[in-house]
Amino acid sequence: MNAQPDQGLRVRERCMKKIIATCFRIRVTALLLITAYSAPSVAQEVGCSSYVTANGGTIEVEARESGESTEDLQCAMQAAIDGGYSDIFLVSGDYSISNVAAKNLVGTIRGRSKGTTKVTINDYSISCNGASTSAFSFTNGNISLKNFTISVQTPCADPGSVSVVGIYSDGGKCSNRTAFANLDRLAITGAGTDSEDYVTGVTVAAAEGCSASNERILGTLKVNRSEITKLHFGVFTSLAGGGQVDINYNSFAEVGLPITIFNAQQSTTVLANTINYNDSSDFDSGSGLGTVGVYIVSDKDSPGSNSTALKSNKFFDGGLSPSGVAISAGQLEKKVAHKLFISANTFTGNSNNISGAGILAIDTRDGVISSNKFKSSAGAWIALSNGPASSGFVEGPVTGWGVLANSFSASSATADIDFGPGTAGAVVVGSSGSPCVISQSNADNYILDESECASRTVAAARRDVDMRQPEYYEPERLYRLLLKVRQ
Repeated sequence: MNAQPDQGLRVRERCMKKIIATCFRIRVTALLLITAYSAPSVAQEVGCSSYVTANGGTIEVEARESGESTEDLQCAMQAAIDGGYSDIFLVSGDYSISNVAAKNLVGTIRGRSKGTTKVTINDYSISCNGASTSAFSFTNGNISLKNFTISVQTPCADPGSVSVVGIYSDGGKCSNRTAFANLDRLAITGAGTDSEDYVTGVTVAAAEGCSASNERILGTLKVNRSEITKLHFGVFTSLAGGGQVDINYNSFAEVGLPITIFNAQQSTTVLANTINYNDSSDFDSGSGLGTVGVYIVSDKDSPGSNSTALKSNKFFDGGLSPSGVAISAGQLEKKVAHKLFISANTFTGNSNNISGAGILAIDTRDGVISSNKFKSSAGAWIALSNGPASSGFVEGPVTGWGVLANSFSASSATADIDFGPGTAGAVVVGSSGSPCVISQSNADNYILDESECASRTVAAARRDVDMRQPEYYEPERLYRLLLKVRQ
């Protein structure tokens, strides 16, 4: 008789549990919906204007009606650092900024694509009072910029030197010197010589005042599938400690100097780029700008070793001066163990270039030039020598070079290979097209395949050309300009 009341109690208990569970689910669902559709309250939490909102793990930055977004982007970067966000998304089409800076940022700033997201650097908006001045400035950290265009013309309040993107060590504590940067699918375009400023696309260097050997910047840089046009300098790197630099699948055009490696101890790979050089005639006469494609230079302040590999690139000489140089390597005041490997590139010259070179290496030993194609004209496609001490060069023996399996079949250069003073023990073998070789060196070089140069009407005069001298060696002028710009 007592079983029926007990059973009814159990039924009521089960019903109550179902009601409580249902109410709990309703409350949870309501909380999730409130969270999903409460962007204004989240924006308030990150401490920025209503143009900066958080959407999950992404901070989204919307352009103001005026386009001016310096304050919003700066706030978004700081909010990402403070809140641990790793993604900053530029959701609008057009932005304008002066300069923004972040320290220890770990994350990505991205647009939708190079064609749909554009950031313009405001004219006369940046105080360019030092070599570490940049529109996008990053200290240490792990930074990625991708999928947008940056346009710059005359950003400095007074004429000066500025980088569009700068990655630096910590000037306040030079021992904090590691940074990682990845630039992917960017377009950086300038005003060329119409700009009153010296504008560099990308700089990776130690902060000002951090010059001791244990204070140089460490880390990595990757520049991938980007377009760099109409700037004074394209990519400038000066890493130490064997830092890795990869410059891959990019295009450079109308840049005073597309790629610079200065006083570096880094492992550099320059792969599959299209590099136009000597294609802008408006740079200051005698500066060296506008004539050189890749410039690798070191002086007395350089570390003792460096490594550079250039592979599968396409070099095009615009012919706007008679002394264009695709790749130039030189050492001043200090001997550096620089391993230089140049392979599988295509060099297309220009008939207007009568005194320049495809590859010019001064005081550089133990290099390999292999499987390259040399087409059309140059003063000399390969020119190796030491440099005169009177001009600050090392003037030591240039030994250990291998010139292997290159194609000169389409060459019309004055000389295909020019062994200048100090060159010894170089090996030339396996060439296609039997290169015309001129030797100004008293030492022995092992040339296993060559043709007579006499059929080339000005080849004989080439013996009197010393490319180490200032009238031929534009990169020496460029070195002096670099020192000025980096101060």
